[in-house]
Amino acid sequence: MMRRIGDLEARPTKMTLHLTERSITYPHSVVEDVFVNEDKFMFHVNFVVIDMEEEWKFPLANPL
Repeated sequence: MMRRIGDLEARPTKMTLHLTERSITYPHSVVEDVFVNEDKFMFHVNFVVIDMEEEWKFPLANPL
């Protein structure tokens, strides 16, 4: 997904995520200060980047 979005700076992280199926994953990085448009609203968000297979059934977000 990050490759599709383009010009983003990903910073390393030591975060651990505990997922709903009780598994644990270690994110690759964090992307901070991203603006996301949704309809007439604009949100300032941060994303945690994890390794997963791409799934094209639905979009996760609509970046600027």
